Amino acid sequence: MQLFKKSKLKDKLAAKNSGFRHVLVEAPDFDNAKFMVFEPPLKDWMAYVSVVKLCSEDNETTEDIKAKKLIEAEAKLFIRCVRDENGDPIFGESELSELINVFGNNHSRILEKGLELLTLKQNPLEVAEKK
Repeated sequence: MQLFKKSKLKDKLAAKNSGFRHVLVEAPDFDNAKFMVFEPPLKDWMAYVSVVKLCSEDNETTEDIKAKKLIEAEAKLFIRCVRDENGDPIFGESELSELINVFGNNHSRILEKGLELLTLKQNPLEVAEKK
């Protein structure tokens, strides 16, 4: 009996997409499409925070270039965090340029659902600074 419980637990822990919290989202702005939004993997989150930090501290780069860098960073995170109802990626890395061209506030709001799952207790810029 104990072996059965352990095996079942192992199956749950090793199941597809079990390593990250996620929510099912319905997006009215996209014909009520349903998809899953995952919390970002640490590596991707740190890359995003790094871009945000660099842009916030950079006084020499134009606001237009900073905005482009921030949109690209968000779009990369969007690709990693937004998936179909089965948990499969909707966009691939090769589609980044295409996504950047249409990326807007609706996409940012969707991504925010995944960032909310992080439940960070500290300011992410301060955490990144310490690392």
